[in-house]
Amino acid sequence: LIISKIAHRAKYPNNALIAKAVEVCAEQKIPYLVYGKLQYGKLGNQTLIDFKVNNGFRRIEIPRYYVPLTAKGKLGLKLRPQHGALSLFPGNLVRPALLRRQKWYSLTSKTLKRARSCVIPPT
Repeated sequence: LIISKIAHRAKYPNNALIAKAVEVCAEQKIPYLVYGKLQYGKLGNQTLIDFKVNNGFRRIEIPRYYVPLTAKGKLGLKLRPQHGALSLFPGNLVRPALLRRQKWYSLTSKTLKRARSCVIPPT
């Protein structure tokens, strides 16, 4: 996960960090650099996907096998926790909920900024 300040976006710090990571992997003869998931299921964050694809990352399918060892394990696999909680909800409900959450966060952050700017510093 790479988090950089919006103020420095024009300097492309994320691209520089990825380039350095690729350089280190090449020096140590590490054949693959994994940068999280490419697809995020029903979330579909297109800007993040575009960023990864533009930096040369691609999706490689790796088969995963889950073998229950007990009756509790069989029950656990039927509940599908390995797919995450969002897999329980249809995609047409998940996306609008995420957009509402984003709007809520933007509204509350504006309110906080206004409240902070109204505070008079003590003298």
